[in-house]
Amino acid sequence: MLRTMRSSSSLVTVCFCLTALCVVESAITKVTGAAGGQVTFVCSFIWAGTNYKYFCNGKCSCNSDILIQTVDSNKYMKTGRYSIDDRGDGDFTVTINNLKTSDSGTYWCGVNRFFKDSYQEVYLTVTDGNLTPNHILVCVLKSLTHSS
Repeated sequence: MLRTMRSSSSLVTVCFCLTALCVVESAITKVTGAAGGQVTFVCSFIWAGTNYKYFCNGKCSCNSDILIQTVDSNKYMKTGRYSIDDRGDGDFTVTINNLKTSDSGTYWCGVNRFFKDSYQEVYLTVTDGNLTPNHILVCVLKSLTHSS
């Protein structure tokens, strides 16, 4: 009987440890776009296949922070300038259209979990859209070095 209790206790401990691993926040995703343009980026989570996904401005502390989310079986949603596309494998893409410099800041991708939601921080920088000759030269040089 004691052996059975130890075995059950170990199983519970392992389950809690695995759950704790799921809710650890990942590294910051840095995204840059030009005003008037769009950005698309991937939010990646483990064991999140059919869970609801969402994208927030701020820390996702209340529903008003949520900019877009998946609903029921809809894997693709579009609301205003935001769209979310859930690939069903734990990864989902977020697209923001018609960028404004005021969009710059910290956002969060989130996955609904039974115990505690998982989050990934996204830092968006929106430039004024004007490319200087130096920016163009850097882009051309990078393109040439990657194609060689």
